[in-house]
Amino acid sequence: MNDLILQHWQFQAKIAGNSLIIPDGCRDLIFRASAGKKPHWQITSLDDTAYKVSSVVGDFFMGYRFRPGISIDGFAILSALKNLEPGKDVAEKHIEDMISNYCLRSPNTELALACLGAGRKNVSMAARELGIGLRSLQRLVLKGTGKTPAFWTGLARARKVARELASGGALAQIAFDFEYSDQAHMSRDIKRWFGVSPGRIKYQSGIVTQLNQAGFS
Repeated sequence: MNDLILQHWQFQAKIAGNSLIIPDGCRDLIFRASAGKKPHWQITSLDDTAYKVSSVVGDFFMGYRFRPGISIDGFAILSALKNLEPGKDVAEKHIEDMISNYCLRSPNTELALACLGAGRKNVSMAARELGIGLRSLQRLVLKGTGKTPAFWTGLARARKVARELASGGALAQIAFDFEYSDQAHMSRDIKRWFGVSPGRIKYQSGIVTQLNQAGFS
C-alpha cells in the first residue's frame, strides 16, 4: 500500500439500515455495488458533521482512505476507474497506481496539520510553533485542504474528547481537561460533530469503532 493511503477497507451489509459516518479528517475513494444498480466510484468530502449512509442486504463497499491533506484530482481518478470493478476488471495495484498518478502529498500542509492536530490551544499558537504568520498558516491550510485551520483544531479536539467519552470518563472532568467553558459547551460541540450527545458516545459501537480507525489526530 502506498504512502498516500492510510487504510484500505471493505464492508458488506448483512442487514438493511443506516450507518452513521463521523468526521475523520480524511477523504475516501469508495467503490459501491448494489443489486440492480450500476456499481460506481465516488470520493467523499471533508465533513464537519456526521451523516448517515443507507444500505440493504448485500451492498458491498470498498474504500481507500487518504492521508489528511492529500491533494486529489478527483475528476481524473473517477474517470480512470469509472468502468472498472475491484477483483473483476482491475487489480488492487492498478487502483493504487491511479491514486499515485492523481494524488499528491504536500509536506508543508502535512506539517501544518500535524501541528494543528497535536492539541494546540488555538491557531495562533500553532502558527508560532511553525514559525510562520497566522495569515500564512491560514492560506497554506485553506489552499491545501479547502478547510480553515480552525476546522482542523476543532476536529482534533472533538475526536480526542470523543475517545475520552468512549472510555467512560466523567463528562465534567473531560470538559475541564479540554478547556471548554462548561459542560454544556462541550455537549453542543460534540453533538455538532458527531450527531449524538456526549453521554451517548460510549454506547454507539459504530462511532467507537470509527474513532479507533486511522484518521486525523
